[in-house]
Amino acid sequence: MNMEQYYKSLSEELCALKNRVRNYINDTHWLTDGEWKETVIRTILRRNLPNYVGVSRGFIITPYDTSRQIDVLVYDQRKPIPFREGDLAFVTPDTALLVAEVKTKITIKNFKIILNKLADNAEKCRVHLGQNISFSLFSYEEDNLTHERVLNALRDVSESNIKRIINFIALGPNKFYRFWDMDPLARSRQQYKKWHAYSVQNLAFGYFINNIISEISPEIVHFNRYIWFPTEGKEPYLSGEMQFIQNI
Repeated sequence: MNMEQYYKSLSEELCALKNRVRNYINDTHWLTDGEWKETVIRTILRRNLPNYVGVSRGFIITPYDTSRQIDVLVYDQRKPIPFREGDLAFVTPDTALLVAEVKTKITIKNFKIILNKLADNAEKCRVHLGQNISFSLFSYEEDNLTHERVLNALRDVSESNIKRIINFIALGPNKFYRFWDMDPLARSRQQYKKWHAYSVQNLAFGYFINNIISEISPEIVHFNRYIWFPTEGKEPYLSGEMQFIQNI
């Protein structure tokens, strides 16, 4: 079993699919092109997530407000859903499991704006029973963003507020970022709270998809880790880290 080659094949699949609609419409309708790229991610997630998990686009309804539109909304279908029709769902915070924002390309100019909007949405949705919702960002391409710039932006937009944490990011097929509550290499369960940056050639898309699966079913993935992650893991590819300092 070669999970590294599987991850690379997943990157190749996503890269092949992302421009399928654009080949028909060229640059005449960017909205349709963007919606297709979101659909690709949702379709791949549905292949591997348990049947009780729904994957849609939609909104999270909180007691105070409604979230921004969510490109990929993963939720527990065993709980009541206020509204669901086709590929659109409205859910409550205690039903939502994970949120992913999907972009075609992230640049130096728009990265922090996108990240800040996602952190705003996270803070809005992590109320009451929604504090465990994971928030993530996926971009098919990126424009030479350095690990230092990305880590600094993750720290800055969090504003020392745990509700604004972004859990993981894939920027193109080669860059992956993950927030760790606990040190992934230590046996102790002491608080760690750092973002790690990884340079993973053609593996970032695989890590993104399988980290979502791991967030939804952590015990199953941990027990069968050899199926879901490359043997040596991400840590040999660590390229930087950033500490989260929480306000007291």
